[in-house]
Amino acid sequence: MRSIDEELTPIFERLIKAELPLDAFLGVMKRKYIALAVKMNRGRKGKAALALGVHRNTVLNNPEKNFSE
Repeated sequence: MRSIDEELTPIFERLIKAELPLDAFLGVMKRKYIALAVKMNRGRKGKAALALGVHRNTVLNNPEKNFSE
């Protein structure tokens, strides 16, 4: 089984070659990560926040409101 580092390195390399700014990358990753946590917790934002170790408001204020992706 490959490690997370081994899984992410090729993705990061492609993004760096595409000259994606770090702040844009971090914003996208945060929104997608929160949206996926909400989806995996069947829309329960409080449970998603608990799973992510963040305050519930962080999940509620996520700009990616379409959690059904």
